[in-house]
Amino acid sequence: MMGNRFGWLGGVSVLALTMMMAGCGTTGSTNSTPAPLPSPAPGAANLTVFAADAAADNVLAFKIDVTSMSVTDSAGKVTTITTTPQTLELRHLELAPTLALQAPNLPAGAYTSINLTLANPKLAVFSAGTVTQVTNATLTNSTVSVPLSSFSLPSGGTQGLALDFDLAASLSNPSAGVFTINPVIHPSAVNSSTAGMELIDTVGKVSALNASPANSFNFQLVSGAATAVVVTDANTAYDASLGKFSALAVGQYVEVEGNFQGDGSFLARHIELSATAPALRMEGVVSSVATTATGTTVNLVVQN
Repeated sequence: MMGNRFGWLGGVSVLALTMMMAGCGTTGSTNSTPAPLPSPAPGAANLTVFAADAAADNVLAFKIDVTSMSVTDSAGKVTTITTTPQTLELRHLELAPTLALQAPNLPAGAYTSINLTLANPKLAVFSAGTVTQVTNATLTNSTVSVPLSSFSLPSGGTQGLALDFDLAASLSNPSAGVFTINPVIHPSAVNSSTAGMELIDTVGKVSALNASPANSFNFQLVSGAATAVVVTDANTAYDASLGKFSALAVGQYVEVEGNFQGDGSFLARHIELSATAPALRMEGVVSSVATTATGTTVNLVVQN
């Protein structure tokens, strides 16, 4: 049951939009804009982490805060790679992964785990024809250590890692109706040739226009936890409001589709202007539609 995508709502006869869950966004603030990946120093490597989802059929939306991430190397050393909080809405990630973070200049070599601190799970479920916002979901563990098998960061290179949140395996719903969440996360090493490692309908802000590489820009995701370099070429398509690369400006919110590249950047297939503020753009599952003489009311479970 896939939802309709909502962008700017002006000009249509929608009187109310009831959001059963808030859309994706930051759970905290940061005083600095995350930098895009630099070229790794000698003996170091860059890490790009994607979040994906193996969905549970009756879950319409599932949000959880990721407040920090770290990695553990083969010698047992733990390195923090972010403490910038971000909120992941996992249900819509069944369609395509999202960029969770990019960590520069980690020591090259073997790593045995990636560790996540989680908080504030929220979900909306569909059962017996009714959409319910679950308010009593609890986490069994706030810290999850995800084992990595044969995972290494190459000296002087960039390695991708996809974290697949398995909702069906993570959720238990006892007869009392209390949802317990024991996060089950499947990791896999990915690279530029791995299918599906891309930006799809990803909204962010143009934070800088770069001189090198030519026709590229820094793209700060609305989560606030990652800034990627987006590169364009002769095959990049632009919507009519932009038309070409030179129409891009710092501070604009844009929507990008692009492919993950070996250096951690993304080669854009399509770029279009987004709403002037992320809160004006949403997508999700329509739970009900009611039409009266005065207009139409749409109840939407917001996924993104």
